[in-house]
Amino acid sequence: MAEKRDQYIFNFLMLLLLAVVVVPFMASCGKTSDGTVNSYNSQLVMANLSQDAGPVDLYINNNIQNGTTPYRYPIASSYFYLNTIGSPIQIRSNGGTKPTLLTTDSVPRANAKYTLFITGIKNDGNLRYVFVVDTSVLPVVGRGRIRFINTSPRSSPLDVYANGTIAFKNIKLDSCTKFIDIPVGDYNFTVYANGDMSTILNTFRQTVGDGKLYTIYTYGIVGRTDSAAFNSGVITNK
Repeated sequence: MAEKRDQYIFNFLMLLLLAVVVVPFMASCGKTSDGTVNSYNSQLVMANLSQDAGPVDLYINNNIQNGTTPYRYPIASSYFYLNTIGSPIQIRSNGGTKPTLLTTDSVPRANAKYTLFITGIKNDGNLRYVFVVDTSVLPVVGRGRIRFINTSPRSSPLDVYANGTIAFKNIKLDSCTKFIDIPVGDYNFTVYANGDMSTILNTFRQTVGDGKLYTIYTYGIVGRTDSAAFNSGVITNK
C-alpha cells in the first residue's frame, strides 16, 4: 500500500511539474483566432466601421486570419494572435468568391499590437483603412492614457471633451492622435463638431484605469438615425 501511495504521489508531482513548465510556454506563444499556436506574438484588433462594406475577412500572405467568423459592422474584435505576419494584408468580402476590397501597405511585425480600422463608404467609392500601432510608454502611477481616432465617414473635424475639459481638438477624418495622460477615474466623454458646442454629436461614459491604454473612435454618419447613426466606441489596448 505504501509503495502504491508513493508512486501515486510521484506521478502527481511529475504532472504538476509538467503543467508548470509547459502551460506558460504555450501561453507565451499565443493562440491565433483559429486556435493554432504561433511564435509571432503579434496581436490585432479588427474594427469593421464601414456600414455598407458587408461582413469581411482578413487575409495576410493569402492566409485567412479569422477562420469562419467574419468581421461585421460596427463591432471591434478583441485582440487575437496572427497566424502569420508580413504582407499583403487584404480585406475581402466574406463568402462566395471573396473579392478583395482593400489591400494595405502596412506590415505587422513580431511582438507588437495593432488595430486595423475599415472605414469609408463602399458605395461612395472611397472605402479606406487606418492601421495603427497600439503600444505606448506607460503612464505614471495614478494615470491612464487615451487617444482618439476620427473614423466617421463624411465627418468634419471633431473635438472631444473629457468631463467638460477639451481632450482632443480639430481631429480630421481618419486621423489618429497620440496618447495623452489623464488621471484615473470615471469620465463623461462628449464629441462635438470642431468649434461648435451647440450640438452634442455623441456622449458616453468610460472608466480610465491605472496604467491602462484606451483608443476612442467614432463611426457612423452625423445626422443619420438608423443603424448607420453617428456613435463612439472604445478599445482597451492594455
